Amino acid sequence: MKRKILFIGSFQKAAKDGSVGGQMFACRSLINSKLSEKIDWILLDTTGESVPPPSLPKRGWNAIIRILTLLQKLVFSRNFKTILIFCGNSWSFREKGMMLLLGKLFRKKVIIAPRSGMILQDIERPRFRKFISHVFDKADIVLCQSSKWKDLFLTTKNMDDIDRKWKDHFVVRQNWIDVETYIQNRPTYETKDNKVVFLYLGWLEAYKGIGDLMEAIGMIRDRITDNVHFLIAGNGSEMQPMQKLSGELGIEQLVEFIGWADRSKKMELLRMADAYILPSHFEGLPNALLEAMASSLPCIATKVGAVEDIIENGINGILIEPKQPFQIADAILEMAKNDELRVRLSRNARNTVISNNSIDAALVTFNEILL
Repeated sequence: MKRKILFIGSFQKAAKDGSVGGQMFACRSLINSKLSEKIDWILLDTTGESVPPPSLPKRGWNAIIRILTLLQKLVFSRNFKTILIFCGNSWSFREKGMMLLLGKLFRKKVIIAPRSGMILQDIERPRFRKFISHVFDKADIVLCQSSKWKDLFLTTKNMDDIDRKWKDHFVVRQNWIDVETYIQNRPTYETKDNKVVFLYLGWLEAYKGIGDLMEAIGMIRDRITDNVHFLIAGNGSEMQPMQKLSGELGIEQLVEFIGWADRSKKMELLRMADAYILPSHFEGLPNALLEAMASSLPCIATKVGAVEDIIENGINGILIEPKQPFQIADAILEMAKNDELRVRLSRNARNTVISNNSIDAALVTFNEILL
């Protein structure tokens, strides 16, 4: 007989181009996996609007409706004993935290998985930190995207000596992707046309460090004109400012703004590129980085969120400090000039993701905590 589990997360259909967000992919990959042979999923969809973001009253009303839906399931559907919750930061964590506390009132086993790197900033806010600590205390298991996250979450317990109970309470499970899709998309590493193409793929927002990347390119423009090109794919509030900045820096011939990339375009860009750059100020463990690594792209990434758990500097990528354009510039020069380095990093990057970040690797963890 299958075990019934209430799963609170994001399950809506993919966009018309077939693309899905990181949290939606994670949720859907679990319900479509071999776990469903043993689990009868009861789904509570909490997919929120993001573009444009809803007003505060609408966001609050939607949260109330979802919490009432959960209460109805708890009162009238008593045939499940476990609740799995995927959440983001800020308002998402507030809502899901209330859901967790409600589930514990009904004596359910509740597992919560924070997915947004911005929650690391929420922990720095004293009042929100108290709420996060209370939610983590009541949870049966807290899934952490990295060992660094686990160490930080443990600090919310405000204890000098963290005993074994709390160490087992926080379980590390890195993000996962459909590795095989990206391996098939780009079977081997190969530089084309004697020009090294660097790819940025993500939202064009200030916290993503896109301005730092533009400044870095400007610093080295006279040293890389002949053999380097930059593809900037994505959209956001910084699109026009960055296009203007590229002109001011005199790098418009080096930088190509692609705009929003649907799934098909994203796969094409991953085939075209020779290296990937993630200059973010804040992150969790971005799927975009894992996808680039699975595509055999050597990566330059900032030491934020869980990135240091996946990239070992000089072994399977290059790590730099956030908000440091000079370091980005140096890393670009090093990677552009050294073919042997790019090949070695690309091979090790792919092997890392195959070992740690496949769906099968994730299922090992979920089998242990759910069954």
